[in-house]
Amino acid sequence: MARNKTDVVTIKKYHLFYVIISIVFFLIGFFSSSLLKMLGADQKAIDNCKKFCEFIPDTEFAYIDANSHCYCTQKNQRIFDTKLNKTLIMTKTVDAGIITDVEIKNYIEQAR
Repeated sequence: MARNKTDVVTIKKYHLFYVIISIVFFLIGFFSSSLLKMLGADQKAIDNCKKFCEFIPDTEFAYIDANSHCYCTQKNQRIFDTKLNKTLIMTKTVDAGIITDVEIKNYIEQAR
């Protein structure tokens, strides 16, 4: 089946739309800490939350909500399911609360 010139232009516009959407989502992810700051979370709260979440094994920073609650994503949590008789590995996001200050003392991370 032969294609005419308008078909090729339509396909290019269609792909260009998805490329632009992909770039927008990439930039949102790349500048997410700046976006959180614009939404009301200050940079110190974001840094404290990141520091706290990264201290816990298999855990990383997820986000800070409008009430300044710190959320951490726990990966590779192993739970034994007795009905299936096997171990399940899951990822969950946990509310760590409001972290006002985190400091390192004697290689131990202390949160207040």
